[in-house]
Amino acid sequence: MAPIGLAETSILTGLANRRAFLEAAESTLERLSRTKSPLTWMMIDAGHFKMVKNTYRYHAGDAVLRYLAERYLQRPHAR
Repeated sequence: MAPIGLAETSILTGLANRRAFLEAAESTLERLSRTKSPLTWMMIDAGHFKMVKNTYRYHAGDAVLRYLAERYLQRPHAR
């Protein structure tokens, strides 16, 4: 569990941050190992993201992250 006062979501995207993701993943894996339930993971690779950030600076990188988050949150299964 995260110490009180630490954010669990990204201010930029509104999505779970790394800390929240790792906590949820750990508890989910523990539960699924007990119940022998199947699991599916999905990861998104923002191809060439570092190049965009380095070429166009952080404002463009932030815009890309917000765009990807908005598209993800529009999906029926989101949240």
